[in-house]
Amino acid sequence: MADLPELSDSAKRKLVLRWSSLLDTHGLTGEHFHWHERERDRLRRVARQAGDMGRRTSGGGGLWRRESAVDRTGIAPSVAVAEGRLNDFSAEYWQLWLSSGDGYEEFACWLDILRRQVSCEIASVWVDGSRSVHRWHERACGPAVEKALASLVHEWTKRARADELKRLERGGKAKRPGEALSGDAPANNRPGRRKAVDAYIEEVFSRTGKRITRTDVWKAARYRTRTEFERWERNDRRATRTAHERFTRILSERPHLK
Repeated sequence: MADLPELSDSAKRKLVLRWSSLLDTHGLTGEHFHWHERERDRLRRVARQAGDMGRRTSGGGGLWRRESAVDRTGIAPSVAVAEGRLNDFSAEYWQLWLSSGDGYEEFACWLDILRRQVSCEIASVWVDGSRSVHRWHERACGPAVEKALASLVHEWTKRARADELKRLERGGKAKRPGEALSGDAPANNRPGRRKAVDAYIEEVFSRTGKRITRTDVWKAARYRTRTEFERWERNDRRATRTAHERFTRILSERPHLK
């Protein structure tokens, strides 16, 4: 089973701040523990106004008494937070996957790990609720979140597969994940680095309107000449481990977007 690669401290901090922002935006900051009781109170008032307080249903009580009557409450914001969280995670790990040159199956494995992690995080948001809220999460919210996450994983997987296919079609050669082609560089200098740099340059332009060059990239990594960058980008056997760490960090932290 694949393990998640280590993110930079900056990327980890961004994810912490984005998580906090997601919870705040969708109201999952403490008051959400009372949403179901408030909705049940609302249904009780509606029933009273309609003169239905004395009526009984086949379930043995008024509609407002049923836990399932408030099942929809809290699902939409929980799903929105889950989707935002998985997208944030996937965007960070996408850059690492591009620079690794691995097949899309590797990224798909990462996505599965992230899906389970996000599902647990959403469950933890509701863990301090009442017993009925816990039952609600197991019955209604959890399955809805899982369905949304599965769909999102599918979309990211398709994107990775399409990206790898384009890369292979441009290169004119194909290989299975983990299998070296004749003349390939060692495993620690895998292909895909030029593609990752191109993607970063385009991302900076699309988000800021500023067109950076490869010179900006190697200068951001604290090099005075382009030699180490060019060796690293073309998978030259003389490329150093330090160069790999510096340029990978640039693609992960994306300083030109700050």
